[in-house]
Amino acid sequence: MKKYFAVVGFFAVIGTALLMPMILTASANNTSASANWIKDPGFENNTLGYWSVNNWAKNKIDCGLDTKKTHSGQFCMRLSMTKVTGRAASLQFVSKALPVKSQMAIQLKFWIRGIPNAGSVLFQLRKRDAPYTSYWSASIMPSSEWNEYIFNIICPEKIDTETTALFITLKSVNTIWLDDVSIKVLPAKDGGKPIEGNLVKNGSFEVGRTHWYGRYRERGGYAFSDIAFENNINADITPVIDLKAPHGKRALHLKVYKHCSFMLISSYFNMRYGYPSVLTFYTRMSAANKRIIVSIDGGKVPNTVKIIKKTIKSNSTGWEKHSISFTPEAAPGKVYIVKFETTTPGEYWLDGITINEGIKPISCSPNPANIGWVSVDKKHPANIYYKNDPVKIKIIAEVEKDIKSAKVFCRVIDAWGKTIKKDGFTVTIGANNTGEKIIVFPSGLYGGFLVELYYDTFTPEKTPDCDFFYNVVPKLKEPGKVNDSFFGGHVYLTPYNLHIAKMAGMRWVRLHPPLTTKWIVTEPKQKKFNYIKTGVARAHNMGFKILGSLNTVPSFYADMDPGKKSTVWRSYPPKDWSKWKEYVKRTITEYKDYINAWEIWNEPDSGFLQLRKGVKREDVCMDMAKYTLEVVKENNFNVTLVGYGMSNFKRPVTAWLLENNVGQYLDAFSAHMYGGEFSPDEYPGNPTMVEFSRQVGTYKSRSGKPLGYWMTEGGIFISGGKSYRRSAKKPASSSYTLLTACHSLVRTMVSLKACGTAKHFYYQMFTHQAGSRLDRDECMGIMNADGTPQAALAAHAVCVSILEGAKPLGLEIKKAGKAKIRIGRFMKNGKKITVVWSRIPSTFAAAGIELENRLTYNMMGNSIAVNSDTEIKLDPIYIIEK
Repeated sequence: MKKYFAVVGFFAVIGTALLMPMILTASANNTSASANWIKDPGFENNTLGYWSVNNWAKNKIDCGLDTKKTHSGQFCMRLSMTKVTGRAASLQFVSKALPVKSQMAIQLKFWIRGIPNAGSVLFQLRKRDAPYTSYWSASIMPSSEWNEYIFNIICPEKIDTETTALFITLKSVNTIWLDDVSIKVLPAKDGGKPIEGNLVKNGSFEVGRTHWYGRYRERGGYAFSDIAFENNINADITPVIDLKAPHGKRALHLKVYKHCSFMLISSYFNMRYGYPSVLTFYTRMSAANKRIIVSIDGGKVPNTVKIIKKTIKSNSTGWEKHSISFTPEAAPGKVYIVKFETTTPGEYWLDGITINEGIKPISCSPNPANIGWVSVDKKHPANIYYKNDPVKIKIIAEVEKDIKSAKVFCRVIDAWGKTIKKDGFTVTIGANNTGEKIIVFPSGLYGGFLVELYYDTFTPEKTPDCDFFYNVVPKLKEPGKVNDSFFGGHVYLTPYNLHIAKMAGMRWVRLHPPLTTKWIVTEPKQKKFNYIKTGVARAHNMGFKILGSLNTVPSFYADMDPGKKSTVWRSYPPKDWSKWKEYVKRTITEYKDYINAWEIWNEPDSGFLQLRKGVKREDVCMDMAKYTLEVVKENNFNVTLVGYGMSNFKRPVTAWLLENNVGQYLDAFSAHMYGGEFSPDEYPGNPTMVEFSRQVGTYKSRSGKPLGYWMTEGGIFISGGKSYRRSAKKPASSSYTLLTACHSLVRTMVSLKACGTAKHFYYQMFTHQAGSRLDRDECMGIMNADGTPQAALAAHAVCVSILEGAKPLGLEIKKAGKAKIRIGRFMKNGKKITVVWSRIPSTFAAAGIELENRLTYNMMGNSIAVNSDTEIKLDPIYIIEK
């Protein structure tokens, strides 16, 4: 054991959402494009003298030209920090000085690949000399495939024009490959032909809410988050009939409640930068002096380039027209979004939203058509159905004037990208140039299905005019009828979100978020307590088990230097542990009817735990558990104690705590894993999480039994997520596909369950019926930005239906040539269950798996024919003894 942990090094995996890319767009103040400032951008001429490798911290590194799997040409550049042996985890790759100027608009482009989620890579424009001022920075998380990144940057007014260079910094043990690096001055205006017509789709909401995404949240701080959840239960973005609407007969209605905020975001649209344009829209508000902020942004958050941002105030309760002229700045991919947001309680209506190139507003008429959808059967929230349920969807078409019928082409696609239905139909157009037709979609197979709708014609390269997901899942036991379960997740405690969790087969929910039980939330002001029980009571009454969070310290109790602040995401420890004990006692007592499992802190090995200089992280972590257990014993609380939700199980603090008997205070040890497309058994570097889970079990808990291991947070895309609904036109940040999301989730659960891990909590499952922010990139494995789940939900539900209650018999890795076949083994009701997959394709014959007297199912739970020559791939296959 000691030898095992002695080799554990620093391997930075971000356990919370790292957003990417951070793209700052520039003012278009240049007159012409320039040549590439980077000499030998593809490293083909071996001119590495243009670059320098700066290993100032004296770590072990391995850098040089590489000929394996280049993006283009014969060579690419490899940067690798193999071990941290010096003063800091840092390795820099630095260009020569760049000819930057004040307010210059430039574009940085490069191709990169690396070890998925092995740590962020920092790109900077920075002085080469002291004081090493940084003028621009962006953190990205590479995937295993080549991806191109484009950053449009405006140089600040004050910038060193002599020594500014491009810095590329590895901040953890990591390996990346670079190719085709380019920095050029941007021209003053975009080229190409003008884009005619209205640039935003469905600007009058005649075809429902298609192409628009809502986000409801709290206002006034995290203490109001649970109140906001409850207030927002029935909040939605709803197209309503309004005969006085400025365009057509519908308008979008929304209501904002007390302690709540709202944001409406369009799908991405293309626009040429540098040309005068105009945004026009109509608002109606429930009273005078209500406010809406409107903005057009370029690129994706967190860059949030504000092309325009203006506050609109109502003068009356009637319809009011607004026109805003602007000139768009350059944005990556020439894509933009328009947003409407407010924190003012009241009712709001929007209509006639248009954006066009030119100085005069244009008509909101479709160009040439808008296609939308609405679920007919309200018995299936979030578009989740059981097998053979009628999936009835109303298709709505809005077309140009005088068109009597609309031809719509439809195709239904499964997680493998296979078209399972292809059809065309006609929608009769009536008054107001709109028409609708109910279509029944197939539900004879389990799985998640993407429906794409095209106006008039279909070609593979054409963007769908409308698309949406629906899932077909097996019927599972109610959460309350399962004695114990491996499967959990992070969900808001609202009826809509808990319905999705139930249909996915999640039995546990972890409160991070919601933030219900965190100290900063429960005591926002000293001696002013805030215990909200509605949500936890709802989840408990539905049968869910709840993992509460004993976490954070309010600033007035925190051990921190003057001028600092203790927050939900960056909290200091208490300066008086007796105050911590009071918080623990009060919180467990308040929620004792609903919560009997508690996790101490969250990721104390990361920035979630801030420390004054001289305070040891190990000591604080040990004290957290020790004083929490004292409260439990003093008050005879019958609870399960879990610690600590480590962001990275490889960090030295984890090894120290286990070796120094932290188990004497705990019932289970917890850590997080964001493994990208990898499973816990093939985690980049060693040891793997599967090995770690087994090792934790060799330690003793406070009861003297083996210390259990809980994986309390993890997912497929900690960054690099995207919307798989192509009509959103969201720029992709990764090469991951729907299939990647599905099989990564299943392989993770099978691997951990097979090796005896007690719990698995998926992150993120929290959503709202109005949707979430389209312009965010985080953890998009299951939930889409429109508030409905993607295909991975069905894969999760199928895994639950097969493996819930199964006894783990171990995870085997069998070599067959270059392939490493993973075999998870279980026993359920006296029958053997085997789950098999392989990153490099192999066969059942090579795996030596018994097929006689067996039932075989694909990852979505559908029966498939298998023989000894059947190929084993990354998507797992279930083999169940008859």
